[in-house]
Amino acid sequence: MSVPQGERGETKLAVIDVAENLAVYTIQCVTNENHFPKRYRWCFTKEISDKAIEVDYLLHGANGVYPTTISDRRKRIERITDALVAVGELLALIALAKKAYGIKLDGIAYWLETATYEKTLIQKWKTSEEAMLKDELKRRDDSNKVSIPDKESHNGE
Repeated sequence: MSVPQGERGETKLAVIDVAENLAVYTIQCVTNENHFPKRYRWCFTKEISDKAIEVDYLLHGANGVYPTTISDRRKRIERITDALVAVGELLALIALAKKAYGIKLDGIAYWLETATYEKTLIQKWKTSEEAMLKDELKRRDDSNKVSIPDKESHNGE
């Protein structure tokens, strides 16, 4: 039985799917002469496409870390954080390109929406991973506590 479309949530890997689509779309945008004239393309577009590819790369790396230990969970969170920073940098580069090349908003609206949506998905993933780390640390701390019986429960027996 299928889930009605209005009740569907985001899948765990939506963040990776969106990152891949963002990287591909970014490459298509920066090679579009309507957005980036050929004579100027060399000076700015490589940084933009590299940043989009970096976001995808970091998220695939984070997903590749299976958190069986607290250290692994921290590695995963670090990669997710790096991806969050990279997508923020990508948004800044897109804004600079818009100003530098006079790109009209309707020409890059989908690009900006996708990058902004990706940032939201990455933040949600990071928040989820941090909550799991907090729970793991709490469980570890609780299991390390030594139970000391109180005096009344033994009453000299």
